[in-house]
Amino acid sequence: MVAACASVPPGDLLEDTQKQLNHNHECATQILKAAMSINNIALAEMEVLESYLEALPKTAASYHAIAITLSLMEAYSLSVQHEQTTLQILQAKLGSDDLRTQDSAAWLEYFESKALEQQEAARSGTPKPDAFISSKGHLR
Repeated sequence: MVAACASVPPGDLLEDTQKQLNHNHECATQILKAAMSINNIALAEMEVLESYLEALPKTAASYHAIAITLSLMEAYSLSVQHEQTTLQILQAKLGSDDLRTQDSAAWLEYFESKALEQQEAARSGTPKPDAFISSKGHLR
């Protein structure tokens, strides 16, 4: 899945258009949060099967992929939540010394720093920092 990213020079969008785009983004984010909450509730009520436990590393990779995708949409706080889940799964299944667990911890640190930058920019009214994702990662 490739995230679309429109490139519009500063000042080329009408203020009303920019407000509408921001509103649409916020609505989509709220829908995503609600869906994730419902999913978490449903999963919490399910009995854990042995086959599920065996699939945990693949599940961690899925959470990691979602975290990356969310970061491309500049939804860093959601990226942090997904990468925290990734890290918890990998620590439980593979231990802290595994390269994939250490890699997840590095990604989590990156997402946390971007979320903090975004929060600080919002508070101070400065433009958002660039959404740059370095190519790193060893999850398989």
